[in-house]
Amino acid sequence: HQAGRLQPATVTRLHRLSTGDDTASGEIGADDQHIVRIVDWLLMTAITIPLVYDPLSRVGTYFVDLFEEMDRQARQGQTPVQPTPTEMAAAIQGPLLTVALVALAVGLLYESIFLLLKGATPGKLLLGIGVRLRERPGRLPLGAVLLRQVIWAIGNIPGLSFMGLVGLLDALWPLWDDKRQALHDKLAKTQVVRTR
Repeated sequence: HQAGRLQPATVTRLHRLSTGDDTASGEIGADDQHIVRIVDWLLMTAITIPLVYDPLSRVGTYFVDLFEEMDRQARQGQTPVQPTPTEMAAAIQGPLLTVALVALAVGLLYESIFLLLKGATPGKLLLGIGVRLRERPGRLPLGAVLLRQVIWAIGNIPGLSFMGLVGLLDALWPLWDDKRQALHDKLAKTQVVRTR
């Protein structure tokens, strides 16, 4: 015990008193964050796949037809004619953009609905983790959920490399942030906390 310095337990008690939150003391470790992401990713994928079956099957059909035609040409002794990268991109970019936008929409809705109704996604609930406003406990207001999700979505917009940098910055932000908050939490004034 050093004179004049607050001990960690005292700091935790002061934090609990100042925020009215008796759950904020537990650190959320990297292992927990990875498990949350895997669980939520699996659930979002299960929701997304039926919605994108048609565009994915169009991409698959394009490649099957392409390879069958190239095989037919080769069997006839001809040099197989391959499409240019531009032709190939033109053939599949529409369906792949549809897949990316549906996956983005599912992610936004999944996170937003669960945060509004439960204060956590199923992955977070499984591990006893929730999301709340940084300054006060309780349910997240709609504005905070939407701001948090818009910032997340900006970093995940398909095909925009600059926006991908926002997503990377968002994911890396907790590494140097004193409260270990992602950029979307920082800007939305939310905090990921232990709930049990």
